[in-house]
Amino acid sequence: KLLQEQLITAKEIAEENETRFKALHNASFGGISIHDKGRILECNQGLANLTGYSVEELIGMDGLLLIAEKSREMVIHNIMSGYEKPYEAFGLRKNGEEFIMRLEAREIPYKGKQVRTVEFRDITEQKQAEQQIENKNKELEQIVYVASHDLRSPLVNVDGYGRELQYAVEELRTALGEGGSSAPDLKAALAALPEMTDALRHIRNSTAQMDSLLKGLLRMSRLGRAALSIELLDMNSLVNKVVSSFEFQLRETGITLEIGKLPACQGDAVQVAQVFSNLVGNAVKFTDTRRPGVIKISGSMTAGRSTYCVADNGIGIAPEHQENIFELFHRLNPAETEGEGLGLTIVRQILSRLNGDIRIESAQGEGSRFYVSLPAGKR
Repeated sequence: KLLQEQLITAKEIAEENETRFKALHNASFGGISIHDKGRILECNQGLANLTGYSVEELIGMDGLLLIAEKSREMVIHNIMSGYEKPYEAFGLRKNGEEFIMRLEAREIPYKGKQVRTVEFRDITEQKQAEQQIENKNKELEQIVYVASHDLRSPLVNVDGYGRELQYAVEELRTALGEGGSSAPDLKAALAALPEMTDALRHIRNSTAQMDSLLKGLLRMSRLGRAALSIELLDMNSLVNKVVSSFEFQLRETGITLEIGKLPACQGDAVQVAQVFSNLVGNAVKFTDTRRPGVIKISGSMTAGRSTYCVADNGIGIAPEHQENIFELFHRLNPAETEGEGLGLTIVRQILSRLNGDIRIESAQGEGSRFYVSLPAGKR
């Protein structure tokens, strides 16, 4: 009798779990599935919407096929250890596109056996928003640093040389005296002129530096508020138009520029053009005079992303500078090159707004490769 009661209880629990799953199956906005030995026994339409497969395709599929390669080892470990807390992993859609998801799995009795039910939540937009907030915080930190340090330095110069100029004027006034016009008086007055001229030169240089910094901050501010017009971009046409503006510089410096076949992408034409204009401009600016310059622009498309590479054989960038080059007003060779150090900061800010990113591979004396990633255009 006791065994019979236990069987009835187990059956009721199984039926309750099945009822609960079916309710989730119909109501959940995320993906829900039941797995047995890694195979999907049942799933809801939410999982189909999330992954791009149909429900019929998902039934019987190995659940690991929905996990991106770089996350499979971790997911297998969590399955083997019976881990039941929510965790993040990279998912894989039917079209090969990766996305970020939150997984939560637990064991339940189902139709007379122990199985695992898994909830999938797409958190890609949430993680992108978090990344954008982090990037904005870094930008604010850099702006605060500029305001407190980079702007303070020229102000100290203006104050110091302003006082020197004031002392020189007082000495001049003393030397001349009231109505003084004798030769010794005039000679003493003229002796103060070089100091005054030097002080004025330093003051003008410092005010020009402050003006450049403030204009740069204003450009950054305006860029963040610019309206975006997202469309499918023919990158072959766009990049060729960008490169045409460098024809004179390329001819004068003898640089060879090669452009491969480029995949389309989704983006704002004006701002994407600005990204490539900055990258090509930097490649031209930092050529190595010891050898003929070569710039190559290539592209590929994988997992729903279009990736473009702007490669050069210029002077290259040392490892310790490779992250700093994206910081506000950072200049690699300030004494040898023109510019205010905003180009790559603007590039990264633009790409952040377009759901894109940029990374660099470089070796000093060998050249640099900048990789730009943007959402791929629809086939």
